[in-house]
Amino acid sequence: MINELHKKHKNKVVILIDEYDAPILDKITQPAQAQANLEVLHGFYRSLKDVDSAIQFSFVTGISQLARKAMGQSVSNLVDLSLDRAFAEICGFTMADVDRLFADRYKETLMNLSGDSNDQPKTVAGLRKMIIDWYDGYNFGGRRQVLNPFSIINFFTYCKFDNYWLDSGPSTFLSQLMNRQPSEFLNVLLTGHDESLLRQLDIVNINVAPMLFQTGYITIDKVTNDGDEKTFHFKLPNKEVRKAYNLALKKDFFCFKNTEHKDLANKLNKAFRDRDAEWLETCIHSLLSSIPSLLHQPSEAFYHGAIHGLLFSMNLDVASESNSAEGRSDLVLSLPGKVYAVIELKYVPRTSKADLDPGEMGRLQLGAVEEALEQIRGRGYIGPFLAKAKEIFPVGLAIYGRDQVKLSFGRPVSGLWAPPARPSPRHRQGT
Repeated sequence: MINELHKKHKNKVVILIDEYDAPILDKITQPAQAQANLEVLHGFYRSLKDVDSAIQFSFVTGISQLARKAMGQSVSNLVDLSLDRAFAEICGFTMADVDRLFADRYKETLMNLSGDSNDQPKTVAGLRKMIIDWYDGYNFGGRRQVLNPFSIINFFTYCKFDNYWLDSGPSTFLSQLMNRQPSEFLNVLLTGHDESLLRQLDIVNINVAPMLFQTGYITIDKVTNDGDEKTFHFKLPNKEVRKAYNLALKKDFFCFKNTEHKDLANKLNKAFRDRDAEWLETCIHSLLSSIPSLLHQPSEAFYHGAIHGLLFSMNLDVASESNSAEGRSDLVLSLPGKVYAVIELKYVPRTSKADLDPGEMGRLQLGAVEEALEQIRGRGYIGPFLAKAKEIFPVGLAIYGRDQVKLSFGRPVSGLWAPPARPSPRHRQGT
């Protein structure tokens, strides 16, 4: 067909292929079938190479690089546009696009919004902000972020904030990735990733970071440079994705029931503010015990990710790897009232002696807690928060074996933050 078109019209042919990775992605849980499909694709692309002289160019799109290996072996001069700044906005709407395309729908949408009226915006400005919170945040290496076009179109169609894009795909995708590589799944937002890693994807040995990035569940937060090497740091792009991520953690990792996490989030917040170490130990022990044994991995990185995932899934304001002058703290929990908890976690592997002697286990945990508190003090982990906090307190957390927990609060430090001075009555009256 390509040769005949070229001969008849005396012009070269353009090849457009959409969802080139679908035959692989659809069989991602069946590696043998996915590999067989990859071989079929390889033959297809090889046939294109045989008529290369009749082709002007080919433009191929998909959501992952799963099938790129088949193309790379068969197609000449392959150019990957995934992280090319010139094309960073090609796969989404900017907010300027939304204003241009839907400005005449804003007021009508405000009047017809469905859902909990207490959570609905009252003004166009409030509506725009909620649209950004729900559907914006995707970054493909450009200066501006883009919104999910599928979700935006559905939002203005149905006048309801909902998980449109997530509901259009397989609901078990995140759970399947978590089950295959739990530690990597938990830590994907906590560590940096080399640029070359993002372009690699083995069908049999799937790497979590590029898979989540390419399929839209995480996006670029920032890029750091060390000489010629780029390191990518990720975040969840928006509320739509965060809800799905949190649900996977609650249901499949911590095995929460439908409503119990809401009450637990308030209790966790209060326990940290009240420095109730005993209740926190019991709570964290209970939650770690609920993690399915198949997901458990005996490493500090696993527990770092698990505790971060626990607080994150409760919608608490938690950050990891916050930089200070001499290192990075494990976790920082921001509490209401400008109060910060700086948490350092230590994992104590099981020993046969400690398993037989509870006193020995306690001594190991207590030593790890004191080491954690000393690390917070000695490396200045509190310093970056002094100017924006009323109060900061260090927290040492030690986990022994799988679920034995010891937690201790260090001496609180007064921050420097103070509310802005109120204007005098003369200025308030505008005189």
